[in-house]
Amino acid sequence: MDTPIKILEVIEEDEFQVNIDFYEKIYDNIFDVKANTSWVLGRNPLAGIAVHGDEKHRIYQTIPIGNTPSFWVLYRFITGEECVYLISIEPVDRKDE
Repeated sequence: MDTPIKILEVIEEDEFQVNIDFYEKIYDNIFDVKANTSWVLGRNPLAGIAVHGDEKHRIYQTIPIGNTPSFWVLYRFITGEECVYLISIEPVDRKDE
């Protein structure tokens, strides 16, 4: 019999929510990107790449959806905790840099 997958709680920190509020004015599918990110990281919190020298902070690259590009999501996960914390989200191809 298969062992059920433990789904972790995904918590959006304030900066992440501010980013989402901004990007919803630009990208039609940002909420789909957010939902997909929560689904993936809630089931596999190690899906992102560890930030060099800091195992608890990771970066996850989303997939593009419709006219909405892929994004970098900075998040925090500490092994043994029941939560993933979404810290910030930025487009992979920022035009203002």
